[in-house]
Amino acid sequence: MKKRLTGIAAVTLSFALLFSACSSDKKNEKDNEAGNEEIVEAVENYFKQLTNMSLSKITKYAEESSFSDLDLKSDEFDVLNAYIEKVEFEVTEAEGKEKKGTGTATVEITYVDLDKILNSVDDPSDVDELVEAINNKKAKTKSDEVELDMSYDDKWIVADDEPVYDLLMDSFEDVRDALKNGDDPQNTDPAIDTTEDPTVDTTTESTTESTTESTTAQTTPTSDTEPDDTYETRPEPDVVDRHLISLDEVKSILTEAGLELENENNSNGTNAFEMVKSDDSFNFIVAEFDDPATCRQYYEMFEENISELNGMKSDEWQGNTHHYIVKNIADYDNHTYELYLYRDEKALVLCMIDTAPGADVPIEYYEVIEKIGLYDIPVV
Repeated sequence: MKKRLTGIAAVTLSFALLFSACSSDKKNEKDNEAGNEEIVEAVENYFKQLTNMSLSKITKYAEESSFSDLDLKSDEFDVLNAYIEKVEFEVTEAEGKEKKGTGTATVEITYVDLDKILNSVDDPSDVDELVEAINNKKAKTKSDEVELDMSYDDKWIVADDEPVYDLLMDSFEDVRDALKNGDDPQNTDPAIDTTEDPTVDTTTESTTESTTESTTAQTTPTSDTEPDDTYETRPEPDVVDRHLISLDEVKSILTEAGLELENENNSNGTNAFEMVKSDDSFNFIVAEFDDPATCRQYYEMFEENISELNGMKSDEWQGNTHHYIVKNIADYDNHTYELYLYRDEKALVLCMIDTAPGADVPIEYYEVIEKIGLYDIPVV
């Protein structure tokens, strides 16, 4: 459940701006800011334990820590310790809701470029040489952003630190291989094959075959797994005829359907509200703007978020509504998101349906969508 709720939050991250700094409800604003500060603090506590290599204590700050299961030899630990100690981080964005118990934090991580370290040392299997190179103040670094799911139960903690683990430990695998090669007494120079007749040059043939196989693997389409990125098959509408009922009527229909008001903003040229089912399986965000440019800005943010979902995508237009289906989203337990985005010159309506693998969308959800004029569901 936590994965699913956080997934919806990730899709609607851009729209959260509608209900944060510009919100007319000052109390909620202060509560959200306080909650976000607590998320930042929780992430910072997690990284302090990590960079101190206090792996036995890290589970206090991460519900499921991949680092707690590390199985390292002493030489591997020495290199990893030097590597992790030099990790720097900055929480660039944090958002969460205590009553739902879910949140997200975006963290920029700066770490030593281990590929450059391995290429710079004389003996990649020498622990002391590797540690010295990593600790060198001139060691090259690189930065990447990760998004962490957060969970709340009396306090905020990292729900799953796998994104951090994957980022840092994927780079470390080459170091582990180098150290293992140094320990192997049978290790020989891979460029020299003593079983071949030295008068026969097989290097060109082997290289050619390898290159051909690699190219084929990269260019052969994998229609079973690659997403069908067709969400730009038609330009989004600019000035178009509205086919929705009035937004006040929309709110009334959603209330009758059992959705609850989650957020509302009526200030700074924006009239917006968010309504959700208690399990977050059916969500609506409705907004009107005085400025058409602002409306377009939010629309483009949403399109960008959709493009980043890692699943099988399909889409189609009906009137002014762009309908997306994103199936088997790997990051969110292979759930499917069905999304409807309506836009005219000054209004946006976003509907989101979240279903578990093998589950069907409740028919009443489709009835609500048709009733407000968002989309005519084809009869199957």
